[in-house]
Formats: sequence, C-alpha cells, structure tokens
Amino acid sequence: MKLFPKVSGRARFTLGAVAFTILAAGWVVTASGALPYWIRNAEARTEIEAAFFRLMSLPGGEVLFRRPPRETRPALSELIKKQPKDGELYSLRALEDEQQLDFAAAESDWKLYADNSSNKSAAQITLADFRVIDRVLLVAGDVIEPDSPEIVIAELKSEHTEERRDANTRADTDNPAPPRHRPRE
Repeated sequence: MKLFPKVSGRARFTLGAVAFTILAAGWVVTASGALPYWIRNAEARTEIEAAFFRLMSLPGGEVLFRRPPRETRPALSELIKKQPKDGELYSLRALEDEQQLDFAAAESDWKLYADNSSNKSAAQITLADFRVIDRVLLVAGDVIEPDSPEIVIAELKSEHTEERRDANTRADTDNPAPPRHRPRE
C-alpha cells in the first residue's frame, strides 16, 4: 500500500501554483502590515520620506528601506529646527522616541505637540493617552515581580514616574486598600 498515489504532472503543477499563490498573498498582506500607519502614506520625494526611509541599491534596482529610530530621530529634529511650529513633526518624533524606549523624550515631544498642534483638543487627548499608558506600565512594574524569569519587563518610566510613585505610596500609607487576593493556604 502506497501513501501517495500517482499524481499526474499537470496536477502537481496546479498544486504548486496554488501553494505559490497562497504564499505570495500571505507575504503581501504581512508586508503591508509591517510599517506603522503614520509611515505608510508618506508623500514621495519629501523631507519626511527622507527622514524615515533610505534608498538602497539592490540587483533589481533601488528600493526605499525604513530607517531605524536612532537615525530617524535626528532627521526629525533637523526638520523641527526648520519648522518649529509644525506640531505633526513633534508627534512623529514622539512616536519614534517611544519605539526607542526613551519615554522622557516622548513625553516632552507629546507636550510640544499639544502646544503646537492646530487641533488642540485632539492633541491633549493624545497626550493623555500617552500618560495613561505610562501609568499602566508603572503599575505593571509594581504588580509583576521584576525578577521573574517568565516575564521580562523593561523599565519604562517617564520623568514624573518617581514623583507619582512617591505620591501613591504616601496615599496608600494614609488609607491602605484592602488586599485584593486571598493569601494561599
């Protein structure tokens, strides 16, 4: 008894073509999702594109590749020097600061974005979102054991984290909260 029956050459070709098509479609879907939303629609041949992408030569021609945040941040800083009142540049640099895990610089850039944005209410909401995320990370750092081998936690703190931690500690000692979990017996 054979596990694989005889298959004609035409059926093999068809099966191979279907498999290739599925793989190619999957690659296209994942390739479009690899770039953050704010970069996908950057205008061609602009200073923003030059800040985020670099031209690289390949055998098939030249292709734009995404620069890492350590290269993008200085390029955005140069653009900000040219246009200091453009709030969008501050938001782009803040997003790059977050990717490089420099949360103090990110908070500073989000504040500058809120000050220079044409839509002040949306900018304030974005700044508040950043601060909520920063607060959640602070709480997560307190709840989860930092030396736990199963979980690796980056020290993600802004310049105000220690002040908030001290204020929360004082508030907890004045009126301690009841324990949330029952101790194990």
